[in-house]
Amino acid sequence: MRLLITLDADADAEYRTDYHHKLRGRLWRALDGTEYGSEHDDGEPTGLAFSNIFPWGQIVEDDERSLLVASPREGLLATMAESLKQHPEFNVGDMPFTVTDLTPVEPDVGEPGTRGVIETATGVVIRLYDERREQYGIDGESGSPPPSRVCPTSR
Repeated sequence: MRLLITLDADADAEYRTDYHHKLRGRLWRALDGTEYGSEHDDGEPTGLAFSNIFPWGQIVEDDERSLLVASPREGLLATMAESLKQHPEFNVGDMPFTVTDLTPVEPDVGEPGTRGVIETATGVVIRLYDERREQYGIDGESGSPPPSRVCPTSR
């Protein structure tokens, strides 16, 4: 499951490319005091992932931006959404936003075993064990996929 967070810019700001730590902190603050808050320091994988703030680029006051948060745990996302409704100030370092909408997203990716195409405006990292390379017709050493298999990002 995913949660699409719509943000309105509260002021002009430079789009920082090094904001991930601040964004992660804001998301964890949305879970403080909940059943999920204690997971922050337990050393276990959280099963929580998030996108970049998009679209990328200079931020002008009243711009609308988005953020996508994903987790296989629907309860975690529901708890986060409730917290963001109650506390919509969403500052990411010196990029000030206000949460204006929260939309649950459940994409239909087709039946298991079917093929399709996924489009993205950013690169995608996929971990692939060396023993699976031959199965997918990928030559090259671990950590350095051949250029013909690297997906370019579109801007």
